[in-house]
Amino acid sequence: MKKLSLILLVLILSISTFGQSEKQGLIKNSLTIKTTGIRVKDFKIKKALTAYDIALNCTYMHFVSEDINSDYLVLPVLAINKLPISAKELKKIKAEDVIEYQFSTGIETRALYGTSAYYGRLVFKLKEEKKR
Repeated sequence: MKKLSLILLVLILSISTFGQSEKQGLIKNSLTIKTTGIRVKDFKIKKALTAYDIALNCTYMHFVSEDINSDYLVLPVLAINKLPISAKELKKIKAEDVIEYQFSTGIETRALYGTSAYYGRLVFKLKEEKKR
């Protein structure tokens, strides 16, 4: 009976360990930190024509307010209606199609979204007909 209990315990631990490592792999591979190539000292807030412009403006304000020591702007983790989106896709969305956006940073954001959210998380909500 002890041998059967021990085998069952090892099996349960193996299954739970496998599940945890698989989830970490998905998060690690789907979120990466990339610079924009735009120098912080050269950037000026501008009228937003696209969702990407909104993201750049928010990023710049975050860098200035937090006194982040970086030569280049780094976009936060980006999402539309809570689904991840790339900066390239964000450039295609007109600012007028954005209903609202929420920028979050700090320990809670990094705890929820990992190290790729070091520069924050920006979630856009689009007009109904423009949802992806």
